[in-house]
Amino acid sequence: MFGDGDENTTQGLGQLAGEARRLRKTPASRQPQHARARSEQQIVEALVAARAAGTSWQKIGAILGTSAQAAQQRYGAVIEPA
Repeated sequence: MFGDGDENTTQGLGQLAGEARRLRKTPASRQPQHARARSEQQIVEALVAARAAGTSWQKIGAILGTSAQAAQQRYGAVIEPA
């Protein structure tokens, strides 16, 4: 799937390793909060890219397992500021 020298793969793995190091240094009681915040940030980043590429809210809602309206209400103001 990925080539041995794929720069994006290497960079992505480096980011994951850095995140793992940060989590190991985080008190156990706060790790779930950090993981959730990071996951939410990844969703927002993906939605920004999807909307920039012209993906409809209907398709985004389907991918997220919700309606287009619910997806737009939750993320619209964050990724498409007025």
